[in-house]
Amino acid sequence: MSIAISEKIELIRKAEDLSQAELCMKLNLSLNTFKAIIKRGSSPRFDFIERVITTYPQYAAYLCGLDILHVKQRNPESNESNSLDYWKIIQQLRMSELKNKLVVRPEWIEKLIFIEANEDKESLMVIALIKNIDNGDRICVKIGYGEINFQRPGGRNALDRLRDWVRDNINRPDLIKTAELNFCSLEKMNTFYETLIINSKELNDSHQNIGHFLIVNSIFVQWINDEKLEFNTAYF
Repeated sequence: MSIAISEKIELIRKAEDLSQAELCMKLNLSLNTFKAIIKRGSSPRFDFIERVITTYPQYAAYLCGLDILHVKQRNPESNESNSLDYWKIIQQLRMSELKNKLVVRPEWIEKLIFIEANEDKESLMVIALIKNIDNGDRICVKIGYGEINFQRPGGRNALDRLRDWVRDNINRPDLIKTAELNFCSLEKMNTFYETLIINSKELNDSHQNIGHFLIVNSIFVQWINDEKLEFNTAYF
């Protein structure tokens, strides 16, 4: 059963182990205003929700009911915790190399994971996470050499070609629907490139621009729903 947004905000506060006053300091909000929102039990104004999402983006889908975004999220009503997970990049492929140079069988791919740096609008990394068959190290394949991008026309064309390859060439449309979008800092993104190791615990960094977040999510939803990729200027 769904609960009111005000109740969800209280659960988020408790999950973060904060007093009401401490949360208000983080949100730059008066304590009286916060108490009024919680006591009233109605949906708060968007600017208040925006403050919460900007400060705690890991709760965005939970708070707004946007499960379709497939962003890695936390639910304070659940006791489940994310395990520390390292993914080693074993191959880096250009879009033109996907059809004949992929070193793993397409049926071994478990999930497509998109990673965007918060401070750079042209930093998209796409990896194909490989199934962990023998409980060994998690491995993945990086797709694209700066070709894939959410916001440039050429980058969105590359996203279209990637979707066509997944659906038509390897016959894995399930990978489109289950794709996952993550965010991290540009510093962490550069570390991933340098070490060829991705630490999943370092994804979904809390310091991100809400406008950038909304634009990228909007295009990503179009991608997983097999729709035409269009840049939404409404967030500028």
